[in-house]
Amino acid sequence: MNSIWNKNIDSLKIRFPLLYSILSPKIEVVSKAFSSDTPLNEIFTFWDFRLAKSQEMTVFENGAFLHSSYAPSKEAASVVKTMQLEKNTFFFCGFGLGYLPIECAKYLTGDGTTSVTSITTKAETNTSVALDPQSENGAKSTFALGNKSNFANKTLIIVEPDVLHLLASFAVLDWSVFFKMQKCSIITDCDPGTVIQFIEKDGINDCQFFFQKAQTQHARQWFDTLNTLIERNKSKHDINSNTLEKFANLWLKNSCKNLQYFPKLDGINIYKNLCTQSEIPFVVLAAGPSLQDILPHLAEIKKRAFIVCVDTALRAVLRQNVEPDFIIIIDPQYYAACHILGLSSSSSVLITEGASYPSVYRFKCRKTVLCSSLFPLGQFFEKRLGENGKLDTGGSVATCAWDFAKFCGSKAIYTAGLDLSYPEKQTHIKGSTFEQKSHFFSNRITTSERADCSSLLGANLEEAKNYEDNLVLTDSKMKMFAWWFESKIAKTENAKTYTFSKKGLLIPGISYFDLSKFLQLPDISEKKITLIANCESSMPDLNKSSNESFLAIKRELMASFDELYKIAKKGKKLCDDFLLTNKQDINIESQKQKLFSLLDAIDKQIMTSSAKDAASLVFPSEKKLFTLMQNAISNSHLSQAFQNIKRSQIIYNELCISINKYQKELSKHFN
Repeated sequence: MNSIWNKNIDSLKIRFPLLYSILSPKIEVVSKAFSSDTPLNEIFTFWDFRLAKSQEMTVFENGAFLHSSYAPSKEAASVVKTMQLEKNTFFFCGFGLGYLPIECAKYLTGDGTTSVTSITTKAETNTSVALDPQSENGAKSTFALGNKSNFANKTLIIVEPDVLHLLASFAVLDWSVFFKMQKCSIITDCDPGTVIQFIEKDGINDCQFFFQKAQTQHARQWFDTLNTLIERNKSKHDINSNTLEKFANLWLKNSCKNLQYFPKLDGINIYKNLCTQSEIPFVVLAAGPSLQDILPHLAEIKKRAFIVCVDTALRAVLRQNVEPDFIIIIDPQYYAACHILGLSSSSSVLITEGASYPSVYRFKCRKTVLCSSLFPLGQFFEKRLGENGKLDTGGSVATCAWDFAKFCGSKAIYTAGLDLSYPEKQTHIKGSTFEQKSHFFSNRITTSERADCSSLLGANLEEAKNYEDNLVLTDSKMKMFAWWFESKIAKTENAKTYTFSKKGLLIPGISYFDLSKFLQLPDISEKKITLIANCESSMPDLNKSSNESFLAIKRELMASFDELYKIAKKGKKLCDDFLLTNKQDINIESQKQKLFSLLDAIDKQIMTSSAKDAASLVFPSEKKLFTLMQNAISNSHLSQAFQNIKRSQIIYNELCISINKYQKELSKHFN
């Protein structure tokens, strides 16, 4: 055992030197125990080490075997056969002695042995997280032909919150083949939110997760939290994918119509660090039911803080004869624009996005500013004009409003109406657009109460605790927003977040603050006016450009689209001609290799095109593209090479369609 331990620790030190240095105190303790011939069961008391029938080591913990009591490696090898090899990343969330990740590494590398001295790749680490950096050219190409996968380029990530459990696995099995992987990572001694960051880095749909119940019981709550976050992120990805598929054409039309405002409007960068040199707080007004309790005090609140109001709450706020300092609307859909339809706020600053519904730009206010675009067309222009100022949306306008308060440098952010639940079974603040709509369309048969009931029943309700430790109704979508706040606040050191209501969903990191105490703060109305005036006058936005330079960028975009269209059309024609000429799947190796060479060159041109990212907006989602490909080859008996050519043909064709949509829409507004 001592020799295996030394071999693994030497490999760890070479491959992940910073992680080794972090873990070295505990490593030294274990090494000293081995040097004094202390038995395994006394070093790692949480495990009962036993020999399986195959004479391999297995362990017993919490009343269960973590591996087979007959043949642990054979058991792991059988699980490896179920791997989804189209995935690029494999997460092992708890792994016992490590049979499964080791067998997986053996399968992917095709080599069960390795020499520690052959490992020369340096690694980067972040606290107790070790990562192997990906190569610059290792990015997956959207337009790749789908050639045979290089399994050795897959990524293996082992996740174990308890360092001693990790070290115990290094004391028993030879992990050399894992350390030999070109891309491997070790995550230990950190919170579940940190793990999610690495999952999001590669894309959650590109990961396969291995959870084995017996191997996670020692840190059950930690792994349960991780699993919950993974499922929420999967849901978020599915929602984003479905939303993109449904609204991409609308976002394209909005973006093209709104391009005229890009050279005219300032970005939110002019308010960067607005409050850094002062103690002025921000109050975020969301449209939850508890906002009703705050409305009578808004005038006094405004004297003591900057108010940023989400679009859904504006109608109710203006009824109090209070105009927010900032109003934020970033949802590009028509129904979002309806929240401010017919309203005006002459002293407010409206924050919006390049793809917002066009009527939003006609809202009567003191000033309209842009945040950085969420969509490719706006990003194309910002890359050349300078960024407007990024806000993290988090899927909700309330998250964006909170992030704007942080962007302005506020050290104290108070929230009102951020319930993320249905307190007293109410869905929205009285007087909001949602409530007014239900009253407008109500009749004796379809009452407004019935509409509210339908909203509740259709929300997949579940119970959670509020700030009074009572149960409140919420749903999975709202809990996902709550997790966003929790994770962002945990990383924010210079600002505290509070809520004025105890009725809403309890969000770790957001504390209750008594409104009566807040109203004892001094009146800073004049100071607010001075700060905003200074920002708007002394910090001119670099995004403003001459009309000539803006037109030059327009022409560059159109020319890039023209060139990209020609390239994609050429690729499609090559595929068309080959498939038409070679209807029979016969041995024409030389022709295939020539075609592959030509298509590789085309792919490189596409991937370096400046218009590639813009075109991606209306390019089919991964899910839709997969369906198109499956339908095209499902009834065919072509070889893998011919199927790849067919897939490439579909990709080039869809790219041509996407570019054509842009060209038609842009021509309406560029002439």
